[in-house]
Amino acid sequence: MSYHFSPNEYNHLIGQTLGGKLEIINIEHSPDNMYITTDGHMGNPHLLTLSNGDTFKFRHFTEVINKYGDILDKKVGDKDI
Repeated sequence: MSYHFSPNEYNHLIGQTLGGKLEIINIEHSPDNMYITTDGHMGNPHLLTLSNGDTFKFRHFTEVINKYGDILDKKVGDKDI
């Protein structure tokens, strides 16, 4: 069983790029009703906001990777040197 350690456990990912094209604008602790009423056993505690305006509720960051692609070292718009 995996646990959520703090409301800001993903803040270090803000500003990173997903799939080479979408920047992570914000990740906030915003538990849905299912998460609240089941004491965290079900539901989604996090809300992701991307540079294209998409928002995505998730429980584990692997769900974000599966939907949008891996985190890349380069930021959106960086050029290869």
